[in-house]
Amino acid sequence: MPSRGSVEKVFETPWFDIEKETLRSPKTHKGKTYYRLNCPNGVIIIAKTRDRKLILVRQFRPSLNRYTLELPAGFIDEGETPEFAASRELMEETGYLCSRMELIGSGNAMAERVNSRAFIVCGRNALREVGSRKEDGIKTLLVSRDRLEYLIANGKFDNLNALGSLFLAERRGFFDD
Repeated sequence: MPSRGSVEKVFETPWFDIEKETLRSPKTHKGKTYYRLNCPNGVIIIAKTRDRKLILVRQFRPSLNRYTLELPAGFIDEGETPEFAASRELMEETGYLCSRMELIGSGNAMAERVNSRAFIVCGRNALREVGSRKEDGIKTLLVSRDRLEYLIANGKFDNLNALGSLFLAERRGFFDD
């Protein structure tokens, strides 16, 4: 394993921090300064209702300065399992709960700059909780699989993390039942 150089935190927010490191190894990187974005691990949630509708969210993303259509997602709080975090985030963002949540995979979203993992969790039989309050500024959409494919094909749903998650869910048979 490469040896670590000196690490200095150069910027911090409640959601992430940025570290600066001068690398000692491997030889191809020795002496180069590198900046790393550290954030908590997160979950990407693929949830479907009893009538096989997929739950999407539409929200404004300041970093893009536009509204996006995406899968529910969020950070994993300290001490939470990915499945618990997925249930919590789904409830907070959409007001839905699933009868079961299943972890189907994980990976690094942008390993070249970001130091965190995304855990992909699938939920089945989602029901809207009566009287639940969801986050302001997030609109919930229920779409058929055909509609989602149309949105993807026409550039209306373009989150690469979500697209990779959907591919994995397809390979694991999530859409077969």
